[in-house]
Amino acid sequence: MKTSGLDVPKDSIFCAIYDGKSSSGVKEFTTTTVSIRSLGDYLRSEKVQRVAMESTSTYWVPIRDILYEMEFELKLSASYQAAAGQKDRFQRRSMDNIDNLTTLPGVSLISAMIIVSETGGDMSVFENSGKFTGWTGVRPRNDESAGKFKSTATTKGNKHLRAIIVQVARAASRSKRSYFMDKFQKLAMRKPRKKGLVAIGRKMLVIIWHILSEKTQYDPHPVHIYDPVKVEHKIKYHEREIERAKKLIA
Repeated sequence: MKTSGLDVPKDSIFCAIYDGKSSSGVKEFTTTTVSIRSLGDYLRSEKVQRVAMESTSTYWVPIRDILYEMEFELKLSASYQAAAGQKDRFQRRSMDNIDNLTTLPGVSLISAMIIVSETGGDMSVFENSGKFTGWTGVRPRNDESAGKFKSTATTKGNKHLRAIIVQVARAASRSKRSYFMDKFQKLAMRKPRKKGLVAIGRKMLVIIWHILSEKTQYDPHPVHIYDPVKVEHKIKYHEREIERAKKLIA
């Protein structure tokens, strides 16, 4: 039985035929419907019944559909099947991440999908939650001179993710009996509402980092959230205060 092997890199189809002893030269076709049907006619003229395909993406789909319609026996290469399996696992992980994120107050299904889309759902690329908030663009800039911060403006970052996080923070701050509503009300007493929402968004990003890192759902019980950047700033502040006190005592 003659077998044809097809390689589909993108816009072209490379075809060779093997009769059990030797293979033919390689013929090239395009991925248009007319050209794919011409490929089928060529294979029929050569008495080919079985077709094996290899592709690194989804370019094979219309080729499979047309050749299947033309009653060829089709087989996908193991490399493609492995890639397809990886794609399925990635999709399952993405759905799990989305489901976990929707347990967080203020995060709708659409918001969760955008967060996973913008981050890939992979927190291993961020050393800690502080790196993640910095990448998003809601971490305060470190403009410090002589122990004083010149600005509390946030860093530049992923503007698309930042926009959705501010919306999520606004929704969370209105969620009754939630930690975020209580925290926002306290912040609003000493900060403009916009800065209060950014602060809530920052805390939510820390939680999102943990949800995606640990593959877990949100725990509604109040917990202390430590931003590693803020902890470092506080340590430096107290170290300076200790040194100042030592000089006064000396």
